[in-house]
Amino acid sequence: MPFVGTLARIVAGTNYAELEEWIRSHQPDCLEPVLRPLNKENFKWVLEMLSIRAMDSLSSRKLVHDILSSSQQSSLVKREYYLTMAKGYRDLIGTGAAIGDDRPRRYSYDCYMEAVRADPKNGANPGYLMIGETLMEMSQYTQAAKFFGDAISQQPDVPQLYLLYANVCQKMGEMARGVQAMEQGLQVCGDKWSWKHRKSYLGWLNYIDRDRDEVSKRHLEYAEASADTSKEAACPVPKDKDPHRILKIAYLSTDLKEHVVGYCLEGVFRAHNRSQVHVTIYQANPKDDSRTEALKLLADSWIKVADMDDKAVADQIRADEIDILIEINGLTAGSRVDVLAHRPAPIQVAWLGYPNTTGLRCIDYRITDATCDPVESTQMYTEELVRLPTCFLGIQPRNALLNVPVSENPPFLKNGFVTFGSFNNLAKHSTATQRLWGRVLDANRSSKLLVKSQAIYEEGKKRWVDSFAEIAVDKSAPSFNFKSMANMKKRVIFLTMQQKLEDHYRCYADMDIMIDSFPYTGAITTTDALMMGVPVVTLSRPGEASIHSHNVTSSILKAVGLEDLVATNEDEFVRIAVELSQDEQRLKDLRTTLRDRCLTTICSFERLCTAMEHKFRQMWIRFLEEQGPCLPE
Repeated sequence: MPFVGTLARIVAGTNYAELEEWIRSHQPDCLEPVLRPLNKENFKWVLEMLSIRAMDSLSSRKLVHDILSSSQQSSLVKREYYLTMAKGYRDLIGTGAAIGDDRPRRYSYDCYMEAVRADPKNGANPGYLMIGETLMEMSQYTQAAKFFGDAISQQPDVPQLYLLYANVCQKMGEMARGVQAMEQGLQVCGDKWSWKHRKSYLGWLNYIDRDRDEVSKRHLEYAEASADTSKEAACPVPKDKDPHRILKIAYLSTDLKEHVVGYCLEGVFRAHNRSQVHVTIYQANPKDDSRTEALKLLADSWIKVADMDDKAVADQIRADEIDILIEINGLTAGSRVDVLAHRPAPIQVAWLGYPNTTGLRCIDYRITDATCDPVESTQMYTEELVRLPTCFLGIQPRNALLNVPVSENPPFLKNGFVTFGSFNNLAKHSTATQRLWGRVLDANRSSKLLVKSQAIYEEGKKRWVDSFAEIAVDKSAPSFNFKSMANMKKRVIFLTMQQKLEDHYRCYADMDIMIDSFPYTGAITTTDALMMGVPVVTLSRPGEASIHSHNVTSSILKAVGLEDLVATNEDEFVRIAVELSQDEQRLKDLRTTLRDRCLTTICSFERLCTAMEHKFRQMWIRFLEEQGPCLPE
């Protein structure tokens, strides 16, 4: 290859100027085969020369980055020269990210630590975030928690550190500890906590054992305190006030991608009756993937707004003359709910992505159903509740799930014992949930518990099992003895994370009965279990004391005709779970019939969309009659 000979001649002559000119004249994708023959010393010489000459040249540093990216040299060599080139913490962040494409990840960690040391008092320094993410990717959760704990001790007035610490706690399944850290941050940092930080805190409150009304009040107080009245604008006046015309509805979401919410939205976008509604989608997630491309085909109009600020997005929605704007994310991380403060549409609705009130008075309605939010419920909302006659959500099963056949028989037939389980997010395994699971296991002494979660990692398995046994074993029971804790630990089965979704769904073949979490139940996970032939037992909160997040699985089970698996108190939960575990014929029947039952109910969107469109029409007529629930001009 002539390239190799040319480069060898230049290297041999140590001609700096000729080498730099030669490299600049070739595209980075041509460099890899040229650099591959160089031995380690010559490769290091090339980079050293460019590093020294390019210390203050961003373009030259990028050139060296391109060379490194296209080379097959070791991560250690790359790390050395990335660190040499990096100028300030921002370069170090880019350095760590670039090395992150290679292995091992500890080299990225070194770069992020250098970034933190370069600007340690800057809470916005992304080095802190990247260190946490890198440690978690390396499954070093305890070390990540210690790092952020130490950082908080040194810089107690930096809100971002509390959030990062809480995120590590979430991954370890210690939500209460994370919320405690956030509340400490709120107290110490005061006004430094932005509305963005407060939204994260409010979202976390839905996971823990906390008084319902206290959680609601926090939502209302923080939303009111964070409201920016300067954003308020006149309610748009529609040009065409025909009550029966096609309505221009729009969905605003950051989850138009490979995300569980995206699968809920897919069926809705497809099933909407175009003689009733015109569907515009505003994509707020910055990156596209194959799911994004699939969803685009289902929209009448698709506009990407990820790079636009809130006012610009609101102006776009106004210009598009949207009648009803449906916001999907609520107070979840990264949401664009603040767009609605600019009142871009006459009617503004919250739906699907957040299990509580937003506390924002610019949102007029919240779509739910009578199971999740019974009429007699006293849970506080700033939005007016619109209850659908069916479950408020539908779920489009992933192709990966449909590609996995349901196992012919429940596993108790081969195991000789019943396996209860939960594949819910580890963060949903509240203390009250684990205590109730312990009662179920105690009532069926031969049964076992199957746990699988994205955050279950080698370091954390023993930690979680020890904590579970401590919570689940009733130490006041007459049967309690020194072996009780050890025996409980032996009854917990962990499945390792699967790289392929199909393998994840195959794991349901090892579960007889899913026992749900609370106060934040499953949703997609509940439907996944049902689709794989696994019945789900859940604990609802009906009546005045109802909690929306507590009742989602109840709504799904009612939709598929399994109301008898919905308990209204803990004793009933234990009874239902144990009786079902003893009903071998029913478990066998459910294993073979649940998928078809789901496909004709919770996974069928025609009824859901008809109900939603009927409610949209009622909102529109009310708006025309009353000039709508909006700010005056």
